[in-house]
Amino acid sequence: MKKSFYLFHLLTLCFIFCAGASRAQGPSITSNPANDTVCAGSSAWFAVMSSDTAATYVWEKSADGTTWDTVSGATRDTLRLSAVTSAMNGMQYRAFAVDTFASAPSTAATLVVNSIPGPGVITGASLVCLHGTTTLSDTVTGGAWSSSNTAAATITSGGVVNGVALGTTTIKYKVTNSCGSDSTTFNVTVGTTTAGAIHGATHVCVGFTTALTDSVSGASWVSLDTTGTVSSAGVVTGAYNGNDTILYINTNSCGTDTARFVITVGTSTVRPITGATKFCLGATTTLHDSTASGTWSSSDTTIASISSTGVLTGRAAGVVTVTYTAAVACGTASVYRLDTVNSIAINSIVAPSAALCTGDTMVATDATAGGRWSVTDTTVAKISATGVVRALANGVDTILYRDSTACGYVTVSYAFTVGYIPTGAISGAMYLCHGTTTTLTESLSGGVWSSADTTIATISSGGVVTGIAGGWDSVYYSYTNACGTRHTSFRVMVDTDVVAAPITGPTTTCIGASITLTNANPSSRGAWSVSNTNAMVSSTGSVRGLARGMDTITFVYTNTCNSVSSTHTVTIDSALSTGTISGASNICVGSWTRFTATQAGGTWFSSNDFIATPDTSGFFTGRAQGTAIVSYTYSNSCGAFVATDTLVVSRGAAVI
Repeated sequence: MKKSFYLFHLLTLCFIFCAGASRAQGPSITSNPANDTVCAGSSAWFAVMSSDTAATYVWEKSADGTTWDTVSGATRDTLRLSAVTSAMNGMQYRAFAVDTFASAPSTAATLVVNSIPGPGVITGASLVCLHGTTTLSDTVTGGAWSSSNTAAATITSGGVVNGVALGTTTIKYKVTNSCGSDSTTFNVTVGTTTAGAIHGATHVCVGFTTALTDSVSGASWVSLDTTGTVSSAGVVTGAYNGNDTILYINTNSCGTDTARFVITVGTSTVRPITGATKFCLGATTTLHDSTASGTWSSSDTTIASISSTGVLTGRAAGVVTVTYTAAVACGTASVYRLDTVNSIAINSIVAPSAALCTGDTMVATDATAGGRWSVTDTTVAKISATGVVRALANGVDTILYRDSTACGYVTVSYAFTVGYIPTGAISGAMYLCHGTTTTLTESLSGGVWSSADTTIATISSGGVVTGIAGGWDSVYYSYTNACGTRHTSFRVMVDTDVVAAPITGPTTTCIGASITLTNANPSSRGAWSVSNTNAMVSSTGSVRGLARGMDTITFVYTNTCNSVSSTHTVTIDSALSTGTISGASNICVGSWTRFTATQAGGTWFSSNDFIATPDTSGFFTGRAQGTAIVSYTYSNSCGAFVATDTLVVSRGAAVI
């Protein structure tokens, strides 16, 4: 079947291109196919007629009207295309009629494929206050707004959301054309402001804490009095005897609300523990507290035990927490104190690694507390008072830990090395045109090139960047050694052919004044210029008038692919100079006089046309006895000027 079709098509082409003068004997196309416009997914039809009703047909298609391909299986006088796609938009179709010979081709018909419009993206605030409004917008125009819950919020045809009642609604934006419709949604909440209610203990002792809570989250805690303080988490600390008012203030776009809570601060009379904080293994020290009827305890009796009278005995090297608990006015209160049991042999230094890279940090620790940290070579590394080591340069260094206790000075050490990852730099052209290449170089060798977005640009192992599509891309060079991997980045811009955009803005300005012109293409890669010295233009399109006349403003936009230009004509006017008018000051009823002006192009007016009437040339005719004010007004884009004079109209004496 397929072989027969190809043989038929080969014979047809032979008839078309080889028949020569015999072509006139073949059928002729008597009715050409007509253009067809359909929606994506539907069917399109094209039909022809020929002078030979028994003829067969060959249909061809072309994307550019020059190169034609045969439509497989189409041998009838009608061509049906099922389930057309947007990619077929603009395709052209023609037909040949074939009996013994082939006809000339029909005229080409064009297929137009329309698609259902996209609904775009809704933007705007997702919260609207009760009885307030907020405006939503969509990237596509011409759609219709609706609300799924009009009891909570309504929306106008312009996208203005009105908060009706507390709750939520789904806003829909629907776009429709001849091929159908599509929509997108956006959730909106109608809210208000509330601080809720504060809960917690109404009493706290001086020096102690209590936590308050509120059903609303995210608000701010404030203490109004100095008897206590409150943290950002609602923890109240007693400072002095008395009452404190705690506020919980909630503020959002709908306003501010405040909840209040009164707490009473009482007194704790437990005194601090006194006595030695360090002593040696096997020795004793006596601790004291002046609060009566208290009890002593140790957090770890294997390190140090304490008697009911406060005698602390060292059992093993380490740190313990000594607690003294007594009954006070606010209830039971405790005070705490750390005590250290020292021995001649302190613990070894513990560090996470014996090898660092330049710039790295690590924390060295020692189970014996209270010592001093140092390093033997501060050019290789530094160490903080808390044991944080920072590597500075290549080399070998040693950490020292020295502890001064009642039992003497003891020092332990820890050796380590420092290496580094070298830093490179990428160089080369930042801009290239799509379909072209540019080569980047790196100061380090042995690394790996990569591209962040290979749909925009690709890069080879040798640093050759190839532009694929327009846009910005980040190129990376990754270098790895024992200290890890360092990535160096370089931004490249792939340009596409630019299209000239019109210059927009005013067409007139005055000498000494400025106007701003704009172009859709960015000024950063464009150049503004003027055709003469009547005006000057800045690099951002600001035009300043210099002399009366006209000037042509040109914007040339250039990238690595091509260069385009746009022009805009500007007229520069000068401010009007003061002018004067002159003419007779008295005329009789029925006579006329002419006023003249030193500035041309203005308009004449009379304050009273019933007394004196002007024409466009400055002639005033007396109509009735009285006084009229003659006015002459002239203007341009830089301003206006009015000159005035007085005209008295008299009538002849009447017969007595």
